[in-house]
Amino acid sequence: MSSTAKVTTHTIWNSGESQKFHILDGWPDTPRTPVPMAQDVGEGYFEGLTIRDGAALVRGKHRFLPERNGQLLQIAETSITFNEPALIIQSAAAGCAVVKDNMANQEFTLSNEQSIFQYTDHIKFSRDHDASQPNELYYLAITRSVLYDLVGEGVATKILSTMRMADAPLSYAYRLPSNISAILHSSMTNRLTGDFMKLYAQGKLLEYLSVLSDFILGEAATSIPPRRAKMVRRLHEEMLSLRGEVPNLAKLSKQYGLSAKTLNNDFKKEFGQSIYAYMKDQRLCEAHTKLLETDMPIKVIAAEFGYTHAANFMLAFKKKFGYPPGSLRR
Repeated sequence: MSSTAKVTTHTIWNSGESQKFHILDGWPDTPRTPVPMAQDVGEGYFEGLTIRDGAALVRGKHRFLPERNGQLLQIAETSITFNEPALIIQSAAAGCAVVKDNMANQEFTLSNEQSIFQYTDHIKFSRDHDASQPNELYYLAITRSVLYDLVGEGVATKILSTMRMADAPLSYAYRLPSNISAILHSSMTNRLTGDFMKLYAQGKLLEYLSVLSDFILGEAATSIPPRRAKMVRRLHEEMLSLRGEVPNLAKLSKQYGLSAKTLNNDFKKEFGQSIYAYMKDQRLCEAHTKLLETDMPIKVIAAEFGYTHAANFMLAFKKKFGYPPGSLRR
């Protein structure tokens, strides 16, 4: 993307130390390049493909050593400046990571079920990788003018508006069916080279954008009214700032002037889960970070995140992450 992306910077963290290893004007094709991870962490690589000027795709794969199981590891920090707003989509074919938008001071979970959408002319983010399993992550960037050219200005504007991303900068987590994300994941193939590989990727990009458009605009037909959408987003912000037990639906219903069923259904349409399920997942992720970064006893952390009994916390934690919280302290 030499005419549309001014600077791309990657910083790799290696046992607490950082080093710049990839600084580009634009984003030309990048052959498979090893990620300089510490030997006691694991190994990985990334590769990039310019699908056309103004549209590029990067794939990264990482595999971690068994002793890193249960840890969240920051591998890289990325900063990109475009000369016009661009749609950036982060998607996971395997594994899980916590994406930190350092410009907006927001955090999102990236998984096979949830992609991260960002619309901005400057982005700076880092990813904390769940080292319990190998991961395969994709990063697609399309400038506004190219997006208009590919799907038409009217459709592109409607998509961004539907996703509440019409005004840059903005970041948003969006739950997509796995069959849609799979199209993006299949766009980079090592079976082809040169122009044939780019033509193949262009076809896959158009297919992905077409199916994505149908899904998002189809979802809009059953979306909730703007007033209620604003209300549940306010509720979402309130929930993230709370500690202890989540208020019951009856109390929230009275506070927001909606029936418990309507409030819960609206929240699920906006954020993909019921209020309780969403908050449970968010708090377990926060607890995971606290277990790694502090020496607080497990029972104290459990109580902070609303669990009266530590045993219930440990059961919920293991169900979500596949290993007990105590394994992070060994």
